Amino acid sequence: MTASHNTTLPITVHLQYIKDLSFENPMAPFGFTTDEQPDVNIDIDIEAHQIQGHDFEVVLSAVITSKIKDEVSFILELHYAGVFGIGHNENEQLDEDIVQKCLFVDCVHILFPYVRQIISNITRDGGFPDLTLAPLDFLKLYQEKKQANASKKYH
Repeated sequence: MTASHNTTLPITVHLQYIKDLSFENPMAPFGFTTDEQPDVNIDIDIEAHQIQGHDFEVVLSAVITSKIKDEVSFILELHYAGVFGIGHNENEQLDEDIVQKCLFVDCVHILFPYVRQIISNITRDGGFPDLTLAPLDFLKLYQEKKQANASKKYH
């Protein structure tokens, strides 16, 4: 019989907040009268850094650019953050790989519904149809980022 290896840690949400929010609507009011379908580009990024001990700040960022005929109809930039406690107690030794996965997958999974709702509300309140982000595979994003930054731990 082999010993099981725990690949998750308890997560405590201490705080969630909008760190930065910007919405630009440069075509208003003329952009609302077109029947053209916009070209929407969505860039997602995740950052995490240690605050103190087992407490970390995780920031889920989304930059959304909508263009109609090569003219920007709107730009939305959102940085949504959470402060998370990882592990059972401060004296616990944490495996770096498991902590990274908790931060870049599990914590981001907690933040995502709030980011999705804020983006939907802002685009709707900006006069556009609400933009609802599709669910994201944060494990895949984490693995891609880990591969791209193989030597990097936290920043």
